[in-house]
Amino acid sequence: MCTEQEFTTPAGQAGIPASDHRIGLRDWGLRLKAHREAIWCTPHTGEGGVRSLYGTAASLLLVAVAALAIGIRLSTWRVSVGRGGGADAARMLEQAHARLKSGDEPGALRALDQVIAADVEDPSVLHALGSAYTELGRLDRAVEVLARAVSLDRTDPAHRLALATAYSASGLHAGAVAQYEALVALSPDDPSLRLSLGRAYDQIGRPGLAIGQYYAVVDRDPLAWEVWYHVGNSYRALNRCEDALPAYDRSLRIQAGQYWATLATGHCHAALGDSKAAAQAYQAAILIDPERPDAYLGIGTISLTAGRTIEAIEAYARAAALRPESSAARLGLGRALQAHGDCVAATEQFLKVLERVPANSRAREGLQACQSDTP
Repeated sequence: MCTEQEFTTPAGQAGIPASDHRIGLRDWGLRLKAHREAIWCTPHTGEGGVRSLYGTAASLLLVAVAALAIGIRLSTWRVSVGRGGGADAARMLEQAHARLKSGDEPGALRALDQVIAADVEDPSVLHALGSAYTELGRLDRAVEVLARAVSLDRTDPAHRLALATAYSASGLHAGAVAQYEALVALSPDDPSLRLSLGRAYDQIGRPGLAIGQYYAVVDRDPLAWEVWYHVGNSYRALNRCEDALPAYDRSLRIQAGQYWATLATGHCHAALGDSKAAAQAYQAAILIDPERPDAYLGIGTISLTAGRTIEAIEAYARAAALRPESSAARLGLGRALQAHGDCVAATEQFLKVLERVPANSRAREGLQACQSDTP
């Protein structure tokens, strides 16, 4: 499931139906199972800064879809043996595979490290090795090995896809952008590659470029509701909610009942000063999923802004009950209690925020204000 969004952050999203895909070595069994939301969760900034664009599984899935779309037949354990000691490396890879199947992951990693020590120069072996490292979570090694494969054979798009996977999973999104740009240049009509490039652009803070890639997808498939959602998010990142709202509306008209798109609609109405429309959107989001705190945070914020402190306290308290560790909910509750004249209860909330985030200046300011008001 997508992680919780705070009201002040871009919303995540639901996405395409979950299914199993494979990438890299068939014998590694890199089966990527993800919920609809896990596949398409967008990055969001919160108290801890920027969180990952999408988890390792999500980024791998996007690359797998792209690989299938352009007809790439991905490697198997029986890699082709070319230059640079490929035969010995292939045997080492098989040993690593056997150890992994027996449950000896440390042994598998040691065997893979032996392949690197052999100074292999065969791109197909390096591709297999990098894909294995990606699966096992050794992303630094994966990037190193797959970059070498690309440098040795720049004509095989499978190497670039695997490298983009490792870059994205490592959070090195600028590297992923470079690989996706090269792949789009090779297959400009491939919508999966365009989508992946757009997502990567969003990750490096270039939403304007991302929008261009998303429109290239919806021009070919106007019913791609999840891509319309991405369009809306990118416009929001540009503070262009007047353009984001039609994109969210388009997404929701194609696929009703999306929590994150409904929530984002509320955020945009709030940003544009239409608190009534924002409240309606937040209430609609609550009807879709009453166990998520995000819409309650939104209601709390617009209520507090309007001076309706009791409504704000109720909304923030509900958000805090659903997600006790949420600093945004605690901070909002503290501010609402303070505005209502209950500094004792507000102080308790501010202290809870500062326990989790000592540098939270708004909580510290609220605490100091309450302390100065105390006789």
